[in-house]
Amino acid sequence: AQLIVGPATKTARLQLALEKNDYPTYNATIKSADGSEIFRSHGLRAHVTRSGPQLLLSIPSRLLDANGDYIIHVDGLTTSGQPENFNDYQFRVTRKALRKPLSG
Repeated sequence: AQLIVGPATKTARLQLALEKNDYPTYNATIKSADGSEIFRSHGLRAHVTRSGPQLLLSIPSRLLDANGDYIIHVDGLTTSGQPENFNDYQFRVTRKALRKPLSG
């Protein structure tokens, strides 16, 4: 998937489609291509939409490199709070350049 970030964007919002909504809550960790952890979110709850359950993540765009590749690792938390490996999602960031005004 591709995430396009504009020059004025402060927060990037990611929607992760879930095949199944098997857990009461989820944890998500975003890692760069080299494996460095850049963001973590705990206690996410699935939102049911017309196209199925989704997790919604908001991340400060300053943490994302221009033209970088990332992996989101999601763990489902059981009712006793034990994390279980759920899914990995990949995305690439593309930053839009600031448009320069035309000089006449």
